[in-house]
Parts: sequence; structure tokens; C-alpha cells
Amino acid sequence: MFVGKLAAILSGAGGASCQMCTATHKDLKDRNLALEGFPINRNIADTIELFSHIDDIESFFALSTNERFNLTHQPISEINIHPASPLHSYTGVFRWFNFLVYHRIEKFTWSPTSPVIKESMKFLQTFIQEKTGLKVDQPNSSGGTTSTGNVARRTFSDDTEYLECILSTVVTQYRPILSKIYTQLSAILRVFNSSHKVNTLGLGNLCKDTYLVILDSFPWASMTLTLHKLLAHSEELIRESNASYGLKAFSEESTESCNKLVRKYRENLARKVSFETNIMDIFVRLTSQSDPTLVNYRRILTCERCDQSGHTTRSKYWNAMNNQKTCIQTLFTTLNSNTDCLS
Repeated sequence: MFVGKLAAILSGAGGASCQMCTATHKDLKDRNLALEGFPINRNIADTIELFSHIDDIESFFALSTNERFNLTHQPISEINIHPASPLHSYTGVFRWFNFLVYHRIEKFTWSPTSPVIKESMKFLQTFIQEKTGLKVDQPNSSGGTTSTGNVARRTFSDDTEYLECILSTVVTQYRPILSKIYTQLSAILRVFNSSHKVNTLGLGNLCKDTYLVILDSFPWASMTLTLHKLLAHSEELIRESNASYGLKAFSEESTESCNKLVRKYRENLARKVSFETNIMDIFVRLTSQSDPTLVNYRRILTCERCDQSGHTTRSKYWNAMNNQKTCIQTLFTTLNSNTDCLS
């Protein structure tokens, strides 16, 4: 299981193409293909065999995208790549839905960078923050955006405050269909990110219905790869790759939490003579964080008063009162001889 960018590098299927099927970007909005379904038919073994029969690589990459099967370079991996990311499915679908609302269903063309859409975006960001307290699609201090996984989960939860807020800003005739799309995406995302046994047949029908509703209601809207992977491949991915269980166990949240460490290691603790050595040093330092041998050498912090671990000296008194019986006994024993013990 890989995120989209890494999957594109490993599989060779880059650009605006799906790394799990051979559908082109134009095919993603084909209603007949969506009705038939998009099977996971991209195989890394077939790709490697294809390149073994090509004599002129430069001429091959000079072909159109469809003629070269959306390949941008030779594959690096020798195993099949499944770039379906549980966490990024939340954030990617959340941003897509926001962009749909930013158009206010009045301008029938998908242009997120146009001045009109940017003005609508600023208005809705302020309006949503005032009504719900959520900061949506705004820059944060770490260089990313405020549309994080936690924000996406909250908006796709049972709480309808966010939905009611955005529906009040769009044309009345489109409110029911937007509410339906939002509700069905919410159900699909929660099943996809669960750890329970999934009714894959029901999930597949729900995904296909949502896909067709989007194409029929908003044919001008972009079908992003994240949305396509969720609606077109989640049912088969759960059924074939994880014994019909949700993909919560494959969530990339743990690796995302290491981003600040990666920035620190890359800037200060890794060689910069080449990209390869830089990545190697970062990888070694990240793996050392959980190495069982090195973990045994970590210093264990103990209380200065009772010499017990599990609480710090900064809050020695209050932590001691919280089920730290040994520390309490030590404190009261030394209280008579040391009046500064509790200061």
C-alpha cells in the first residue's frame, strides 16, 4: 500500500493517470465505463515485460499518453502497487467537495484558479469559520493547509453543522443532490477507513451509484484520482487485498506524524552530497527510532523524590497524588526533615 506520489515513481504510471487501472484521465468521466466498472488491471509484471520488448525507449515515450498506457518512465518496483491511502482519501475527497462548493454551482466549468472562484473561496472560508469554527483550505504554519485528516473526519462525521453551513450558500435546486453526494461519500469513507468486516457487494453498489450521480449531476466537475480510486477500486481492494476488512490498518497516519522529524533530519542530520545519500541517512535515522536494541539504551526518566518512573519531577506532587503510592510515602516521610519538598 503506497501513497500516490510514491506509487507513481515505483510503478512508472505517472501524470494524471491511475496506478491501479489503465483508464486515462478522459476515461474517468466516461459514464459507460463507470457503469461497467474499473477493474484493477494494471500489473507490474506486464509493464516490465512491455519494456523488455521496446528497442527505442525515446520513441515510446514520444507517443501519446493513451498509446503508451499512461507510462512516464520504466517501473522501479517488481511488485504490484496499490496507491489507496486511507488518510489521504479523507483529505483528497474533502478538498474536492470544497472545490465543488466553491463554484457555487453557478459557473459550469472546473477552474479552481480563476479569480471568480478564488473570491468565492475566500468568502466561504470566512463563512465556514464563523459558523462552525473550522479553518478550511487555509495555509498553516508548517507549510501545508488546515484541511487535515482530523478536519476532514469531523466534517464527514454525523455532525451536520458543516453540511448545513455550505448548503446555505449554493443554489436551492442543487442542495438535495449535494446533500446526497456528501452523505454517500461520508459512508464510503468511514467504511474504507474502518477495521470491520465489510459487505463488499453493498459497498460496490454504493460506490458505483455515487460515481454515476457525480457524473450525471456535475459533468463539468473534475474527477480527481483520489476520488476515482475511492469510488472505483475500494470495493475490489478491500475484497481481494484485505479479506473483506476495512483498510484502517494500512493508514499512513503514523508516517505522516514523522514529517517534522524528516524535515529536521534532512536539514541538519543527513548528508547532502547526493539525493540518494540524503534519503538513506533520513531512512536510517527514522528506523532507529523504533529499533528494539537502541530503544533499550534510552534513558528512563525517574522522579527525583521517589526514584520511580512514569511521572516527571516537574509535576512530582500532583502526579504523586494520582495513584503514585510509593511517591506519596516518600514525600510524607521526608516532609518533616525537608520543608521545601513540596515547593
